[in-house]
Amino acid sequence: MQKWIKSSFVCLMAIVLLGSGTVSAATKNEQQFTDSLKNYSFGMTVTEFAKQMYGKSYQKYLTKKNGSIVLKHDVKKVISEEYVDSLQYFFFDQTKQEPMHVMQIMFMKKPKDKLYRLVFKGVDMKRDKTVRQSTKQLMTGKRIRFEMTTKQVDAVLTGKGLGDWMTWAVIDYRSVFSKQELKNIGFRNAKVKIYIFQTNNKKKQKRVRMHDTGKGYVVTDIMTVSGTTEDGGF
Repeated sequence: MQKWIKSSFVCLMAIVLLGSGTVSAATKNEQQFTDSLKNYSFGMTVTEFAKQMYGKSYQKYLTKKNGSIVLKHDVKKVISEEYVDSLQYFFFDQTKQEPMHVMQIMFMKKPKDKLYRLVFKGVDMKRDKTVRQSTKQLMTGKRIRFEMTTKQVDAVLTGKGLGDWMTWAVIDYRSVFSKQELKNIGFRNAKVKIYIFQTNNKKKQKRVRMHDTGKGYVVTDIMTVSGTTEDGGF
């Protein structure tokens, strides 16, 4: 089970950098897209989610499988384990060859239950065929270290603030499992942001993952990344 948790989380959060360049602040369209995630509450059933996303025509987007209501939307991954069944869906503008925003929603239930409930929501941002980078640059001679707070990271970057994030995601299992069950199977709730910071080397950037501890975000992963051949995504 621990192996599944680790590989699943990597699948959800791992993103490879595409190229480099300067980007502007979050666009109105990006902000609206991110704000729309607030409409999808943890614990929502698939039917409730469909009503929120599709409105009055929601029923035509639903079907039944193995006794449970699911979306007709393509399922990216179905995970069935001793303790959990889950469905992962990716939503994006299918008319675009290079969609600028990709939203991921994951539903989960215990194997003997009928109702899938929303436990994960996240968004991956792109711009001009590349992932969205922060306009902030790591200052020469400075380093980003594990456990740094937002304030401490800000202090080693140019300008004020961390700039735009590339990925934002939240996972909350409490609608499916009790506290004791979560402890027994090793699942943890999490809120994550991933940033791409520029450096004085135009071919290399810093990919920084930060987790919300409840008292603010801290750095939990740092990578030096570069390249133009891989696609970004969860």
